[in-house]
Amino acid sequence: MKITHLNANKVLFNNIYLCNTFIKKLRGLMFFKSWPQKYDCFLFYSCNMIHSFFVKFPFDAVFLNKDKKILYLKSYKINELGPYVKNGYYILETPLGTIDKLGIKINDNLSF
Repeated sequence: MKITHLNANKVLFNNIYLCNTFIKKLRGLMFFKSWPQKYDCFLFYSCNMIHSFFVKFPFDAVFLNKDKKILYLKSYKINELGPYVKNGYYILETPLGTIDKLGIKINDNLSF
């Protein structure tokens, strides 16, 4: 699986950890000492709110609707509760700085 930025016509992520079960969603990035280098991002399905409790490092999050349109962007600090994102369905968790590095913006469209 890969995630493509449709507006820029480029592949953003190739190594994706799918958080598509209850246990995978529950764990997410919790208890890792640092970003797991073998993954570009964590992809959560059917999710519109996250937190960074028990996550030992900051990270970026991209919230998308069911059509994979970006609704909200946030850089999470350690032990932070994020907002509820109305109409959110997918969330990408990425290493801190990825949003700026890749030029991801609200209303952009992704494909996966």
